[in-house]
Amino acid sequence: MQKNISVYIGVFLLILFNACNHKQQSASKDNFSGSESCIECHKKFYDLWAPSLHGKAMQPINKEFVKQNHFSKSDTFLLENKRYHIEMQDTLMQLYEQDGNIQKQYPLTWTLGGKNVFYFLTPLERGKLQTIPLAYDVKKQVWYNNPQSAIRHFDTFIDEALSWKDRMYTFNSSCFGCHVSQMSSNYNLANDTYHTTWKEPGINCETCHGPSAEHVKVCKQVGKNHVPDDLKIIITSTFTAEQHNSSCATCHAKMVPITKSYPPGDQFFNHYNLVALENRDFYPDGRDLGENYTYTSWKQNKCVAKSDLNCITCHTSSGRDRFAKNPNQACLQCHGDKAEDLQAHTM
Repeated sequence: MQKNISVYIGVFLLILFNACNHKQQSASKDNFSGSESCIECHKKFYDLWAPSLHGKAMQPINKEFVKQNHFSKSDTFLLENKRYHIEMQDTLMQLYEQDGNIQKQYPLTWTLGGKNVFYFLTPLERGKLQTIPLAYDVKKQVWYNNPQSAIRHFDTFIDEALSWKDRMYTFNSSCFGCHVSQMSSNYNLANDTYHTTWKEPGINCETCHGPSAEHVKVCKQVGKNHVPDDLKIIITSTFTAEQHNSSCATCHAKMVPITKSYPPGDQFFNHYNLVALENRDFYPDGRDLGENYTYTSWKQNKCVAKSDLNCITCHTSSGRDRFAKNPNQACLQCHGDKAEDLQAHTM
């Protein structure tokens, strides 16, 4: 069966993505001091960030993780004429592959996500971290075949599941940019190897505020209860609506990087090409067929076009919903004069 041509385009784009290795990689890693350096002065914000979806965008699989997350028993799944299932023990999670009489075990070392789905990584040859073929649906509390779920039911083109060892599922070259901070893939084209490193898992403070080593230094120099004239860090509270949207879109957009790095506060379109409605992952009327990461649809919003509405209007910097306890207020902050009587307005 002929594979979807978009798959091959996707591979090319992911290689380009890897080559660009965007975000702030142009800054020396020595200039990044890590999120724990923020605790002394910003403990309140650190405590909000650490358990957030940004803070836990990627987590190590250890005793604490296994204890905190109660996964249902894994069924056995047939992929590429091999059988796969997950087993969990105290501090370990293992993927078992049965190929006739031959059994292989793949240790699970990292997990991504956790809001709707947990994806899991296992180390393979040549330094690759590979997304395993089984993922966990958090809401349904079931394991499922991840490559099978990626099939798009196009009207005009036949699609089929990729092998779970395909590069599209290689963490080092695809999904890393928004799950770890200050990463270098260190890919060697000559021998097709990775020596990937990162400052810390998750999306840390410096992803949006830039390198903080100088900031920490000058703040310690002036002492407590004093603020240096130059904070030596990016102050996001002064961002325009466009700057907020651009910073969030670096992860919440389906895009192609066109520059080597993205300094927080720059305009999105100076560094990325946005995937638009001609992509097969959109229905003809603009609705999402596949995973499109919000920003393309967001740019079509009339409220965004006509006002200073931005991501931080309704979300905190750690990704939480500001109006989770009162969803109506998300709209009323702008439309209160038009919908004072909510019941009458709704009817």
